[in-house]
Amino acid sequence: MLFSVRFALLRHPFFACFELSKTLSDYSSTRFERDLIRKFKFFFTATVKSPKPLRSCHSVDKLLPPHAQPNRLPIYSYRTTSGISLATLVQLRNTCSIFQQIVSNSDAKRREFRHSIVVHNSTVSNDPEMFSMKTTLLPWLLSLLCVALSYASDKPADKDTEPEDAGFVIGTRDPKVFNEIDRFILARLRQESIDPSPICTDYEFIRRATVDVVGMIPVGDEIRNFVNDKSSEKRAKLIDRLLNDNERYADHWEVMWGDWLREHTAGKKETEPGKYRDWLRAALKSNMPYDQFARQLMTASGKASENAATNFYFRDGSNRVETVNTVAQAFMGSRMACAQCHDHPFDKWTQTDFHGLMAFFAQVNVPKPPNKKKDKNAEEQPLTDKPKGDYHMPKEGDEAKKGSNGGEIVQPRFAWDPSASTSGSTRREALTNAVIGSPRFAAVQVNRIWSQLMGRGIVEATDDFREKNPPSHPELLDFLADQMVKNKYDNKHVIRLILNSAVYQRSSVPTDGNRSDKTLFSHQRIRRMTAEELFDSILVSAGHDKGLADMPAALADNNKSAAKKGATPGMARKKGQVEWATDLPTPAKTGTFMNVFNQPPRSIIITKREEEGAVTQALEMINGQAVNNALETSPFLTHLAAVKTDPRHAVTELYLATLTRQPTPQELESSARRADGSRDWLMDLQWALMNSREFTFIK
Repeated sequence: MLFSVRFALLRHPFFACFELSKTLSDYSSTRFERDLIRKFKFFFTATVKSPKPLRSCHSVDKLLPPHAQPNRLPIYSYRTTSGISLATLVQLRNTCSIFQQIVSNSDAKRREFRHSIVVHNSTVSNDPEMFSMKTTLLPWLLSLLCVALSYASDKPADKDTEPEDAGFVIGTRDPKVFNEIDRFILARLRQESIDPSPICTDYEFIRRATVDVVGMIPVGDEIRNFVNDKSSEKRAKLIDRLLNDNERYADHWEVMWGDWLREHTAGKKETEPGKYRDWLRAALKSNMPYDQFARQLMTASGKASENAATNFYFRDGSNRVETVNTVAQAFMGSRMACAQCHDHPFDKWTQTDFHGLMAFFAQVNVPKPPNKKKDKNAEEQPLTDKPKGDYHMPKEGDEAKKGSNGGEIVQPRFAWDPSASTSGSTRREALTNAVIGSPRFAAVQVNRIWSQLMGRGIVEATDDFREKNPPSHPELLDFLADQMVKNKYDNKHVIRLILNSAVYQRSSVPTDGNRSDKTLFSHQRIRRMTAEELFDSILVSAGHDKGLADMPAALADNNKSAAKKGATPGMARKKGQVEWATDLPTPAKTGTFMNVFNQPPRSIIITKREEEGAVTQALEMINGQAVNNALETSPFLTHLAAVKTDPRHAVTELYLATLTRQPTPQELESSARRADGSRDWLMDLQWALMNSREFTFIK
């Protein structure tokens, strides 16, 4: 990689060279930073791609670190273009032997030195004050560059020391750097001269993280304990606790996979009720490595009653077109459906690509389910791989009606890398090896997780990986994919990384400077809860710790057939009781709460749910059975009414349980003024809070 490194000095360059060498050798002085800046007034430029001229030099004041500017806010100005990759910085740091000679092992001194310079990813040209020292000072300059950016590499910070970027600022704001994710995001924000929003409050964080990880809002005691905790590690501890709630974690993330894999428990004879969902939940509950997750689905064999992963195939009967589309979208992030009949009009995929994938499934034998009505003794047949079988390109027009096998024979071909090996014990095994071995495989999964937590993907949409739809942060996507592979495809590791980042923990309130940003993650995205999240949050806020188990009216409304038969889709796991929205049949019946709030029919892959509002949704929240039944049978309201607590305390408890925050003084006085001591008053107040936008949306 070509670096153009130049050094701007006010003094004569030869004198400056001598002084620089002398100062570096005396680095043990704590005044090194201030002396160096005041003597030389310098900056560096490192060009990686597309160099652009720097229009003007920075003044001494703009280079001064915070402790050198006691009477003003620290201001650092950045001009960046394409950026320097972490791999380059790591290589520089590791290969430059002078680095260890310049700076001691003191993290504090390294921070001082880093703040004494400003690094620009641009090239200064045609400047009479610039003096090129490629031969004399190049080793020193490369060393300085290593020192300045050493903490931009993947070196973990020491636990006992202050975070290296704790005082790092852009303009008048303080963009915290909690882990490596933040460095990638901040680098891009600097390029666009965008200030990020500050970190969100504890109330906002616990509500956001709890919904994102386990699919429901937190309860009052959890909120109080978290907010009152003065530990600096409390957010990391909360994240670990949520991720360790394997039952609720599996319930919540199964909803996402249910949309992607079109899981359903009603109206499809090929799928045994509940089995596919139970397999997905078991895989998520055990935190099955993602590569094993994909392998078990794509190579599943046997009877559905013995191996529920076979529903990946039984779901579509003998229709392997849907299987190819699922593999392409869910595991490789590509929309290939158009290429079934013709070359893709907007992407590179051809008919040969699509049918080359179809050939991998030519030897799969998916039997029809036994027809118990015609033959009570009919036995379930296993899904197997035939030893032989060629795949023929479908014929068109009149030739297709003659009942022939089709056109020419098509050999298996892995569209994303035709040179990839197609060896394996079966064709499906060969395809699975090629999918998991592709760099795209991990990238698609981490992008899907990022989208789930951040509201949009690094590649958006998450199933649209192509050259004309590049990632907003390619280095970040590579970093997360690398983390996925290095940690043995551990989904929770990637989730934990994202949740612990400052990017995730930013406020959703935009600043004047980042209000128009929709793609660079300068502030958190406000999003509406999904149907399942909203339904379960209603139950939790009303104190229904067992969910739907003690609400027969709501159960009958959302699951009439299951209530009549005394059975539920999750009976094997839940011992005969539907507890939460994620246990209800899918797809939801028309007119039910889940249907009104956009639970998809799952006839096709849904990568992101619709968030548009509708009048029917407002009516459901105002007068629907879900809200009214939850409030009328609320253990929480019954308890508040029984203890006859002070009205202000009751208002505070209702705000905490419903909106996950304390009421403002105006809200407290206004609500308490209307108190009459009855349960109806409490129920009316919580009903009003549930019907506010603040309850339905996560900020």
